[in-house]
Amino acid sequence: MFINAIRTGRKGGSGRPLLPPMPWRMYAQLTDDDLKSIFMYLKSIPPISNRVPQSVPAPPAAR
Repeated sequence: MFINAIRTGRKGGSGRPLLPPMPWRMYAQLTDDDLKSIFMYLKSIPPISNRVPQSVPAPPAAR
C-alpha cells in the first residue's frame, strides 16, 4: 500500500489524494527497493502521540 500510495499520490483503498506537505511526486520515481527501505525506516521510528488535524484540500492551481 505504501509503494502504491507513493506511485499514485492516492491513499490506500480510499483513493483520497495525498495532501501537502507530502512530496510524493519527488519519490514516485524511486525504485521499489528504495521505497521499501524508506518504509522500513519509517516503521523503525517510535510512534508519537499527537492530535492530527482534519485534512484541508490544497487550493486549485492558478492558471
